[in-house]
Amino acid sequence: GNPMSWTDVQQLRVAIMAAKAYVALAVGDFILAGQYAEFLLSQPNLPGAYRMLGHLYLAESLIIQDRLTEAIKHLDPEQVLQVNTNFASDTARPATTPSPSWSPLDVTEGRAVVEYNLAVGFALREEWDKA
Repeated sequence: GNPMSWTDVQQLRVAIMAAKAYVALAVGDFILAGQYAEFLLSQPNLPGAYRMLGHLYLAESLIIQDRLTEAIKHLDPEQVLQVNTNFASDTARPATTPSPSWSPLDVTEGRAVVEYNLAVGFALREEWDKA
């Protein structure tokens, strides 16, 4: 039989899209990075950590394109509701599987990451009182 379940395929697809957005940002292709991040965010049942990364990557892409108002919308700490990396329907992995080292340990830590990026966005707009 097939060694991968459909959940494994979905998990791999999401991880690849997140990596593609990250690499596109790293090499300076901000338009493509934004497209990858939007695709990532369009995935159904996206795990919380990947949703957070999608918003962070899209915000960075928009900031570099000088579209700060749009970017700020993706940096709302209240959007971070979960920081899981596995799909909810994934019953093959035990709940004790550790999070990857890049993933926040809890929602508070995830929100802090987003809040830091939000402060940077406000600073770029020279809204020091909000930063």
